[in-house]
Amino acid sequence: MAGKLQKKYMLKTGEIIVIRPVKAADSVSTMSIAEEILKEGLGITSIEEFHHSMKSEREWIKSYISNQQSKLFLVAVHEKKVIGFLNFDGGEKLKTKHQGSFGISITSAWRNKGVGKQLIADLLQWCRENPEIEKVRLEVLGANTPAIALYKKLGFREEGRLIDQIKSGTHYDDLILMATETKS
Repeated sequence: MAGKLQKKYMLKTGEIIVIRPVKAADSVSTMSIAEEILKEGLGITSIEEFHHSMKSEREWIKSYISNQQSKLFLVAVHEKKVIGFLNFDGGEKLKTKHQGSFGISITSAWRNKGVGKQLIADLLQWCRENPEIEKVRLEVLGANTPAIALYKKLGFREEGRLIDQIKSGTHYDDLILMATETKS
């Protein structure tokens, strides 16, 4: 199913990107992007908790490659360089197989250019074609207003808010739960 997803897109800047399924060889790039995001404080995990292990990153990626029925891992590439990625995990139990959640990471130089929008659009298309997935969920920090605006633009709605759920040093942030339906 994921093999059909390699597509070229022109961003609003006129630059061309390719979105394709992840390969094991992408692990250096995905780990670097994840570390960048965590150092900026944009993730739910802290940089200290991140694995920092190439072996762990490769194993994580392989788990997506080997289970393409309920998992999806896409990378955005510009001139052969990975600039962002999206990973989706479908529910694993009978009562949760109809839904799943995703995370998305874009390197800072490529944010606000349409990369994230296209990755999410490709995920939603994959979900529409997957007979089991009816609902896509995400968690986002309350302070990440650009991401929240994008998610709303793509049809996600807030389903819940965990007040002061995330603590970084002495700063607290809400964790917003959002979702959209994939079947009409």
